[in-house]
Amino acid sequence: MKKLSLIIALVIVGIFELQAQDTVIPSLYLKAKVKENKVLLRWAVDDPTIWKLAQTTGFTLTRRTIIADGAILQNPIDINLAKGLIKPQPVEQWENRLDNDYFAIAGQSLYGENFDVLAFGNPLQSAAKKEEQTAQRMGFMLFACDMAFEVAIFCGYGFVDTDIKLNEKYAYFLELKDGVDYAKRATVFVDPQEVTPDAIIDDLTAKYEEQQVILTWNIELLKNYYTAYIIERSADEKKFTAVTDKPFVQMSDVNLKVMDNAVFIDSLPDNKSYSYRIRGIDIFGEPSSPSNVVVGKSQKTLTEAPNITTISEQKTNLKISWDFNVAENEAVEYFQVYGKEQMYGNALLLKDKIPALQREVILADIPETAMYYVVAAYGKDGSTHNSFPYMFQKIDSIPPQTPVKISAVIDSLGIVTLQWNANTEKDLAGYRVFRANRTSSDFIQVTRTHITDTFWHDTVPMNTASSVFYKLVATDLRGNTSKLSDAIEGIRPVRFPPTMPVIMDYRAKGGSVFLKWVVGSDALNGYTLIMTKENEDVWTIAQKIKNRSTKDSLDIALQKDQTRYTFAVVSESLEGLQSKMSNTISIVSDITIKAPDLFIQRDEENKQVLLRWNVKNAPAIDCFILYRNEVGQQHRTLETLSGTEFQYIDKLIQQDKIYEYRIRMVCNGKDSQLSRSVQ
Repeated sequence: MKKLSLIIALVIVGIFELQAQDTVIPSLYLKAKVKENKVLLRWAVDDPTIWKLAQTTGFTLTRRTIIADGAILQNPIDINLAKGLIKPQPVEQWENRLDNDYFAIAGQSLYGENFDVLAFGNPLQSAAKKEEQTAQRMGFMLFACDMAFEVAIFCGYGFVDTDIKLNEKYAYFLELKDGVDYAKRATVFVDPQEVTPDAIIDDLTAKYEEQQVILTWNIELLKNYYTAYIIERSADEKKFTAVTDKPFVQMSDVNLKVMDNAVFIDSLPDNKSYSYRIRGIDIFGEPSSPSNVVVGKSQKTLTEAPNITTISEQKTNLKISWDFNVAENEAVEYFQVYGKEQMYGNALLLKDKIPALQREVILADIPETAMYYVVAAYGKDGSTHNSFPYMFQKIDSIPPQTPVKISAVIDSLGIVTLQWNANTEKDLAGYRVFRANRTSSDFIQVTRTHITDTFWHDTVPMNTASSVFYKLVATDLRGNTSKLSDAIEGIRPVRFPPTMPVIMDYRAKGGSVFLKWVVGSDALNGYTLIMTKENEDVWTIAQKIKNRSTKDSLDIALQKDQTRYTFAVVSESLEGLQSKMSNTISIVSDITIKAPDLFIQRDEENKQVLLRWNVKNAPAIDCFILYRNEVGQQHRTLETLSGTEFQYIDKLIQQDKIYEYRIRMVCNGKDSQLSRSVQ
């Protein structure tokens, strides 16, 4: 194929995230969309090496009929839908299609001699390394497939199954020929009677400003359904037309982090009302049903806020004056004046709907205490701009009362809680705290700002038995400060070691042991499990357990040497004090059978889970025992399967719950170890 010049006038974004991620396990992904009398199938890979391999080895697509006329088939019927391998169309088939942007993108990605990407503002435009180019090629091809289903079919990443029956249910299997085990197969289950519905878009919002509108909607919630969007506009709320030639794709930021909300700005040529709606484009290139409709028109935007210049006393009245840009008068509907006793407190409306040309107002009363005033400008566009709060207060030189009824309590962690009665002055700014180790020493201020509550917490070291002393002052809004209060003593508590643990239960099986113990009600930092071997007098630390509650349990593996082990538990308090050693238990280790390797594949669309397992170097297998539990709960038996079964489909799951699965096997009457859990 001749070299293509790929100058893309599209907003290409999320496809590059495939390159940015550190994919550990390559995978195949297969999705289906049921339409009337046909099933659309799309698939993708997430690894550039696997993508490159698929171009030469190809895919096989198999349909398995599982249910017919409501009955499960004892012998499912398999059909190779493509009657061979599915690969990209050969290079000569692309020549007559390159006038289509998406065919040009995909063709350049697959067969182009060079891959020069000119995407303005894209941080990857200078990528030149071969491996980086492969990732870019894969990303661009998959993007083109998402935007046009016919391109996906041409690239070997899409298929239409028209030979379906409504009385049957199918499983589709996509396999990569000669692929690695963990990227070899993908599966999707389909009921032809259940036509795939559109994901509803109902959160479109619009902000109409001066000669433009800003549309926003949440794309994070829709990322599994739509890859791009068609933005439509109407002047009569009846006939809608697209505002761009190409579908809209949300831009990423410079760090390739996709934002939660899409943002689109459209210009409004006049003051006429316009309606907007959007449609999502799914991975099959099909548009969704329209979203909710938003309506509005261009408004002159209010951009500035008033600035209070003076507040002065006029006998028994108060005069408030402010500045405001005359050029903004046309955008102002009216002004309002608010007052509040605290800078960040609740505001009270004092003067309502002051004319847009007015710049001062007279209030009937002068407040007795400090008051913060705000002038708000209300724009014709619906926006509000507030002035900075301006404080006014009568001259005041009287300090507040000295704080009284102060208490200081120190807990076992050295946390000091100070409490006192609230002052009653209306112009109170707050309190400040002073501390000393002796009443004869100078008291040093330990608070940086005013405390507005009637309590405060301090932290003191606990490696001394001496007391600590506190004094308080109250300060008003004019800076007047009360006298220091009387000194209050905080006494450090005496510390004791925690209660000794008691081992209540244990179970030994194979090469591991399960221990369970209880302790008293002490707050603990954790436990230390200690052990000794037969004929040894030295205790060693088997395991340290941090941040545990007052009762706990532990599974610990033993060496497979049939040695007798003795275990005990020591608890540790938050202060680092250790309890006495618990009662001991003795256990003889045994040789165990290794657990099977368990794997999980979730089918979100059909609300089920596929579990697979394999066994290495095991004796004759009697059966497999499969366990399931909700995360955080005890596992329970889900199913007992024969020794020749190596997969299981769990259909009895709830979408709002997270499940853990484990498996063990029985060989010659002996249990294996329990496998690792999968979720």
